[in-house]
Amino acid sequence: MSKKLNLGVLIALSAIGLNGCKTLYPKPSEGQLVNLVQAPLAPTANELRAQIKGYGRKIIIEPVETTEKSYQLYSNLINDNLKQLLMSSGNTVVERGLSKKFLAELKAAEARGVYKENGPIIADTAITVKLASLGYSGEFYESSTWKDKDGKSHRDPAYCKFESQAKLFVHVYKIPSMEMVNKYDYDGEESTRIEMNSSRCPINKGTLDGLYRAAISSALKSGTATTMNDLAPSAYIVERRDLGNESLYRVTINGAKGAHAGGKVRFYRKEKNVNPITKDVRVDELLIGEGEITDSIDATGAYVLVKDKAIIDKLMIGDVVKLKHQEACDGVWIFDKCVANPINTSTSLIGNLL
Repeated sequence: MSKKLNLGVLIALSAIGLNGCKTLYPKPSEGQLVNLVQAPLAPTANELRAQIKGYGRKIIIEPVETTEKSYQLYSNLINDNLKQLLMSSGNTVVERGLSKKFLAELKAAEARGVYKENGPIIADTAITVKLASLGYSGEFYESSTWKDKDGKSHRDPAYCKFESQAKLFVHVYKIPSMEMVNKYDYDGEESTRIEMNSSRCPINKGTLDGLYRAAISSALKSGTATTMNDLAPSAYIVERRDLGNESLYRVTINGAKGAHAGGKVRFYRKEKNVNPITKDVRVDELLIGEGEITDSIDATGAYVLVKDKAIIDKLMIGDVVKLKHQEACDGVWIFDKCVANPINTSTSLIGNLL
């Protein structure tokens, strides 16, 4: 088959995907059940039952802190977006803010590097958010004329281009130790153009508010994928069905915990390590590989398709499974790339992959 034909086929397949046709996945009934050995650190029966019935991490989101009083207007927007994103992967967001005493202790512990070993037990994770900066700029563009390929003249009116930027600082802590897990910077921006003749580029309150909200939403979209992957609840492999060159794995992630056809998961093996000097024991999760969730999803789990034989040969019952969250895409995902305008860009994108 020629490269030209390959390109045409791939573009056609992309178009089919864009038009909403579903991918055809193998069914569990088509596979042969395989007896697998258990992973060295597989969950106990009680731990597995608790995970299936549970709701991931229990998270407190502290009311958003702002560097300017006027920014408080956007606190609910940030809090609500974070809450929905965290809950979409099976976490539970506790319906209450942290107490003033707890927040003071949290900040003091962060500053001193000394953490308590007791504290609130209503959650295992705390998130603090600061809206660090929010601003905009306006640039004036004079009217201009130009000619098309037929020699016909056109005139573009004068306009102002407005751009807004937002930055958020997000910190994640363990409870009750108050030990910092990680910190993240979210950056977002938005722009719009408005026809006007004033070089001062005046902007009304409503337009500015819309720009600010769009920049904050952009920041949340660009940053939360990493945070959600770090906070993704652990699930487990409980079954394998052989399909010849591929295999289906039953995992304990259902729709309520974020499972959806076409979604990606990562597989990990738990491994116990002992510090040779302190003799302290730590448990690491080592990445094995990835798989794709099929459309076989029910109330207690889903089936994941794995095509890579090297991964298939390694996976065991009880290995850890976590949803893989991608950054937000305003277009569509093609070959793990976000394409804003697939009609105009699919040729160049697919051409680069051939």
